[in-house]
Amino acid sequence: MTHDEILDTERSALRAWPAIEIVALGEWSVRFAGGYTDRSNTAQPIGHPETDLDNAIDQVENLYSTRKLTPGFKLSDEICFPGIQAALDARKYCSMPKNLVMSCPIAAAENAVEATKIMTDGWLQLYIAGSGRDPALEPAMRELARGFLPVRNFVKLEGKACGLGVVEGHRLWLFDIATHPSHRRQGHGRQVVADLLQWGASVGATVANLQVEERNQPAVKLYEGLGFQASYSYLYRKKMT
Repeated sequence: MTHDEILDTERSALRAWPAIEIVALGEWSVRFAGGYTDRSNTAQPIGHPETDLDNAIDQVENLYSTRKLTPGFKLSDEICFPGIQAALDARKYCSMPKNLVMSCPIAAAENAVEATKIMTDGWLQLYIAGSGRDPALEPAMRELARGFLPVRNFVKLEGKACGLGVVEGHRLWLFDIATHPSHRRQGHGRQVVADLLQWGASVGATVANLQVEERNQPAVKLYEGLGFQASYSYLYRKKMT
């Protein structure tokens, strides 16, 4: 992907996956959601912070520290602010595992597909069980869910697997694909993704995107088998305590 295509995709991802609170630092976006997901609790250093780099990082660190959260940044080398990697190295930030942004074209669908726009208790409990998320983060999960874009679909295979689709512009973003531990390696995750792709096509999306840890090879292979290809990568950098 070109620089502009990656920039467009990243900005779409920010709109598709919300935060509970966002503070603008120039063109940077500093996001907070009570510690639930790195996506919603890191600074996105895209564009210029309208101050020098060291001061911008100081401000980000202060914003997270006052909320009792670990300061962090989401970085893609192709579009992140020049010099920030070296600046974070000097401050002893650690690098988290690399994530892939994968994409897949979606064929047009002839028939409408019913969507569930509300995150039900059943969906949430299945997601917590399948993802291993800390149940203590449930209030943040519920609050975050209220901020999703209106074209969304919470898919659930009863007691087995779940996932979330959010349409932003022409893109369908897939999030929170999780399978209950008792039902893994039975094709349920694949079915959830296929159902979301069909729904996305029915509402006019022409490309699907998702984010997955590169080291999670079973998931990467699953998505590749459904036609997804890696477009670029990013990682999170967190301040060591």
